[in-house]
Amino acid sequence: MESDRTIAVQPGAIVTQLRVLVQPDGFAPGRRIARQPTVGLVDPGGNVVASAPAAAVGVRLTRAGERPHEGARLTGTADVVALGGYSFFTDLALERFPYWDDSRNASTGLTLTFSAVIFGFGTVESRIFDLPGRPASPPLRR
Repeated sequence: MESDRTIAVQPGAIVTQLRVLVQPDGFAPGRRIARQPTVGLVDPGGNVVASAPAAAVGVRLTRAGERPHEGARLTGTADVVALGGYSFFTDLALERFPYWDDSRNASTGLTLTFSAVIFGFGTVESRIFDLPGRPASPPLRR
C-alpha cells in the first residue's frame, strides 16, 4: 500500500549516562546535607535529555570505589523519579551508627553513588567527602 504522506523522522536524544549536576556539600552527622544533589540523565555530549522517560534514580552511601560504608547511613528519600531529565534530592541526611567504635573520628573517603536501573548504564559517584566526627569533650580540670 502506497501513501503520499511524508513522515519526517528526527533522531531523538538518547540517555547514555547519569551525571551529578549539583554536587552535595555541607555534611554533619545527624543533619540534612546542606546542598542536596541533583542528578541528570544525559546524552553522549553531556546534555540533559529533557525528553527522557521518567526513571527512578537511586542513591546509596559508599566509600569511594563502591565499597559499602559501615560507620554511617544515609537517610531520606533514596529513590527519586527523574522528570524532564533531572532528579532533585531534597531530604538526604547522614547519621552515624550507634555502635561505631569512636564517633569522634571522621569518616573519610565517602561518596554518594547514584544509579538508574531502568537504563542499565551503571552508576556515578559524587565527589569524595568526609563526615566529620563529633567534637572531643573538653579535658577535665582538676
